[in-house]
Amino acid sequence: PAFFDVSVVSSNNETAAGSTQTFDVQVTNTGDQSGTQTLTLDWGSGQYTDSTQVTLDGGDSTTEQLSVTLSGSQAMDTYGVTVTSDDDTDSMQAKVGPERSLDKTQVSPGGTVQVTISGEVSSSSELNLADAWSPDADGDANVVSSTFTRDFTITSAGDVVIAFQEDQGTFELVYEITVPSDSGGQTYQWEGETSQLEIDGVSFPILGDQQFDVTSATAVASMSDRADAVIR
Repeated sequence: PAFFDVSVVSSNNETAAGSTQTFDVQVTNTGDQSGTQTLTLDWGSGQYTDSTQVTLDGGDSTTEQLSVTLSGSQAMDTYGVTVTSDDDTDSMQAKVGPERSLDKTQVSPGGTVQVTISGEVSSSSELNLADAWSPDADGDANVVSSTFTRDFTITSAGDVVIAFQEDQGTFELVYEITVPSDSGGQTYQWEGETSQLEIDGVSFPILGDQQFDVTSATAVASMSDRADAVIR
């Protein structure tokens, strides 16, 4: 008889609310007869599903793509994902993390870029956010607004922001960074390994916009130049 073995071979398993998450699934008929089965994706214990029919001769293999589009209010968390045929199941985890958006991706020397980091918190939690970029901005970052239920501060030239939120609901921090007047030609980038949101001890990458350019002039950014914005 036919036997459909399934395996998730690739996915964008870290995504933001409102995004489409895609999974490439390899299906192999390890049996000796042809068959047709339904391949089903279950995301978050039935929150989202997708399916497709697959027909394979014995010994044949194919890769199918299944996807789900998350709600814009999907809470930041780790979710279970399973892909099943009639005969087999493969499982993995998917993370929904915060998203960073910039009000512009190109700025003049001496200009200001507004940064918004947002997401949904499903329960009362302690949040620790580190947002680090390089090269240096011109002085401290300036917090425009936040939804934090406790006070925050910006400390010293390291541009350190400290804040806590314990209530469920929308999480949002808006801050501005101003680039030096002699920064023409540089590219400002956020550092993926050090820019993380931690919710009750579990780390989530900050997705979305990751860089902006400064127009005119030519300058080379030193790797030692950096500014960190950290929320703990």
